Amino acid sequence: MTDFDNHPWAWAKQEEGERTPRKAEGSRWSAGKDLSFVPLRPELVVEVRYDHMEGERFRHTAQFNRWRPDRDPESCTYAQLEEPVNFDLSSVLDTGRG
Repeated sequence: MTDFDNHPWAWAKQEEGERTPRKAEGSRWSAGKDLSFVPLRPELVVEVRYDHMEGERFRHTAQFNRWRPDRDPESCTYAQLEEPVNFDLSSVLDTGRG
């Protein structure tokens, strides 16, 4: 554990001890479960697989892939994540009928 001084998620300091991002809201999956936010020292790097991002948030559960002892935590940013392929949904669903 650590404090928020120089932490990559220092923006959450105002939420310290509360669930983020919605302070007093409980978990819809586990009523009464303690969901307080505790900052950890970013010392290790883990590689994960994921399905979808929503802004800077994994939309679904990220799955552990492997530890990355060859990487420095400061070198890991959202900028390195792959951009999703954009497509026009109407062109995918166009059946050519009318």
